[in-house]
Amino acid sequence: MSQFQIRLSGDPSSIKTPIICTLAPDKVSNAQQIERYYQAGMRIVRLNFSHFVTFSDQEKALRDELMKLQDRSAADDAQLNQLNKNYERRRERAWDLIELVREAEKHIHRPIGIMMDLCGPRLRTHDVAPGVKLVDGQQFRFVSDVIVGDSNQCSIYSNDYEDGCGFVSDLQNTLSENPEFSKENPLSIYIEDGSIKLNVLTFSSSDVQCIIESWTFAGFRHCRETI
Repeated sequence: MSQFQIRLSGDPSSIKTPIICTLAPDKVSNAQQIERYYQAGMRIVRLNFSHFVTFSDQEKALRDELMKLQDRSAADDAQLNQLNKNYERRRERAWDLIELVREAEKHIHRPIGIMMDLCGPRLRTHDVAPGVKLVDGQQFRFVSDVIVGDSNQCSIYSNDYEDGCGFVSDLQNTLSENPEFSKENPLSIYIEDGSIKLNVLTFSSSDVQCIIESWTFAGFRHCRETI
């Protein structure tokens, strides 16, 4: 919002289409800023909780590594305490921002919506060989074992699971809780923000067999794609 201005004609209260603005807690220091955003057309504040109320991938990996140490040194304990303090500080800034939004509401006598964007399981494909190509209608398999992916299969990587088996368990729960999924109405998995769509055929305790229905890119663009 600081890099551009939205020009509106007439009374800002007459806006019919709500504008959603993502605000970072470390960029907003007072309620007056939020009031200015409201006057520019903002009606909903979006908070990206995946960034400031969770550990980052690097922080979580380091924290897990430190927690597993049998004999932690004083330096290890200090590093672990700092990670936890940083996490708590981000949480506090998030709640402080919510308080600023409520304070701004009192000044403008208008409600401002708050949208909390929560982080789900962070899934990625593991390393995939360069130049892998995919074809509509071909079968593709996700496996829990760590392998270098090819055009037929790849591994699943996530900091939210100890291994890929957790992803398979989640699929099993989803299918058991949602009987509407069938061969005619299959459960779908999307890779790289939906550019590749796969429909689940079968799965076991260690792999998920799919069929590729459609793709925007005829292969993997990165070595680790989001799921």
